[in-house]
Amino acid sequence: MTNASAAAAAVLLERQVYLKRSNGQPLRPVYTKMSYPYPRLYDVMAGLHILARAGHVTDARCAKALDLLESKYLEGEGWATERKLYNHSHGKPGFTNAPWEASARGRANLLLTVDALEVLQLAGRW
Repeated sequence: MTNASAAAAAVLLERQVYLKRSNGQPLRPVYTKMSYPYPRLYDVMAGLHILARAGHVTDARCAKALDLLESKYLEGEGWATERKLYNHSHGKPGFTNAPWEASARGRANLLLTVDALEVLQLAGRW
């Protein structure tokens, strides 16, 4: 692991992936919402994905974020998007031609589910 990736992991782990160090509350409430693709700024899933790929998702400081991820599982379906970050209307902010989500918000999203399962498997939770 490079020094840069270790430093980035340390920043995320110090904040338990998505919490303020000062009071343990979410850095921003929107960071607890599932979306796909990941937002350009940040959310809990993006943080967990980074830590999983860097080999740190088994660190005890990921426990609250992993608990949050598990709590969002829809029985028999997977993980649903909770916010939309794109638009399929030409000329509108967030425009994309990519069909990121065929299902409606609140229903399982295949791509998000695959990523969630990867993270939870690497964490030894699934």
